[in-house]
Amino acid sequence: MKYFKFFILFITMGIVQGCPGEDDGIVVARFRLINKTDTPIYVYESISKYEVKINEINYSAIRDININPNQEKVFSLFDGQMDDKEKFYFFIFNDSAINDYTWEEIQEQHLYKKYAFTLEDLNTMNWEFTYDGN
Repeated sequence: MKYFKFFILFITMGIVQGCPGEDDGIVVARFRLINKTDTPIYVYESISKYEVKINEINYSAIRDININPNQEKVFSLFDGQMDDKEKFYFFIFNDSAINDYTWEEIQEQHLYKKYAFTLEDLNTMNWEFTYDGN
């Protein structure tokens, strides 16, 4: 029985140690997105080799990242997450667009800002972007 308990403890420790966590991977860069508007904004971000289009976004995921006025959000990039062929895409939605319009109206009326940054762009910007609403 003693060996069986030791075996179960050993297996459990191995499973817990092997579970991926938020801190797994080596952070190679941190990108700061600063909201310099007077209203909250919502951000959808994605890294892709192919252009990310508005109709490919999962609408329910937009409310996941909210940045209040004069606040910032830091996005961590991990080792191997982005290469020279990929872009860091950001879609920014004003609070009023999310609360006052349907998803179809947001898409049709282009009530969002779209940004795409390469690694070279991010390095030139010193890994920081200030959103002023324009």
